[in-house]
Amino acid sequence: MSARAAAAAGILSLLVTATDAPGSIGLTPTLPVRLLFSVPGYSPEQPFQRPVSIAVSEANRVLYVADPGDGKVIALSLQGVPGFVMEAGRNFDPVSLAVGPGGTLFVGDRAAAEVRVFSSSGKLQPALRLAELGAGEPVKVAGIAVDGAGKLYVVDQGNCQVLVFDEQRNLQMRIGERGGEKGQFKRPEEVAVDRFRRIYVTDSLGMPVQVFDVNGKYSHAFGRHGEGPEDLNLPTAIFIDAFDQIWLVDTYGHKVVVYSSFGLPLRRFGDFGQIPGHLYYPIDLALDGLGRAYLVEREGRRLQVFSFEDSLERFTP
Repeated sequence: MSARAAAAAGILSLLVTATDAPGSIGLTPTLPVRLLFSVPGYSPEQPFQRPVSIAVSEANRVLYVADPGDGKVIALSLQGVPGFVMEAGRNFDPVSLAVGPGGTLFVGDRAAAEVRVFSSSGKLQPALRLAELGAGEPVKVAGIAVDGAGKLYVVDQGNCQVLVFDEQRNLQMRIGERGGEKGQFKRPEEVAVDRFRRIYVTDSLGMPVQVFDVNGKYSHAFGRHGEGPEDLNLPTAIFIDAFDQIWLVDTYGHKVVVYSSFGLPLRRFGDFGQIPGHLYYPIDLALDGLGRAYLVEREGRRLQVFSFEDSLERFTP
């Protein structure tokens, strides 16, 4: 059996039916999900080393996983079959992914303080050298995002800010600074942009999610750090669905929480564990138009793909 066939044959179908425990009235309702399949690596003989980011290109029907532990980005089919691998030199350190218009893949390279660019076919394009684009030094690249107009958003974790570049890659604005007040960050992780160009930034140590308007002005924040069932232990990845709902990954809480755009918790799912269907330090999430959620686990060293028991919809409290 070929490596690709073996990977495809590893498809699982496990129903995850977490329900609120007795006496848990008032907790955010659980979202029932079904595990479709999991992918442990590039092939059965080559497991992931440290997968940290995931992105879906619906136009090309391709799934991308960044693995800085192996210095590569792997492209898979939406069914989880490994395809081609993208590399960019010996010190390539891919820590974040974003798909732009036309299927172009942007890759945050932390070691080089650059954003690498690949065509939809995986061909390496000229890199975006952030220092040369006006970002200054040193830049510590974390999450990245690309909006519908092609603007690029880069989390500069070292300087606790978000850099926004226009379509011509001119530095348009800087959002945030170091601190614990409104509009400030302690350790920004990821950035996402909704269809109204509102900018959402997660902070693993500061305010869990802060929201800024199209001009970079602070709007509001939501989420609460803590270890309770309704708290966030280590918020990292963020994804905005077609209904403007915010999907937030809590890495140390081993769960995903769905919020309204104003920060009202709507749904959650996730049980701690390494067995298929449970979450073991999830680090990033993406959804596609087929009603699937793709989750990568850094310590679990795997990709898990879930479907929803009901059609994805606008949730009510």
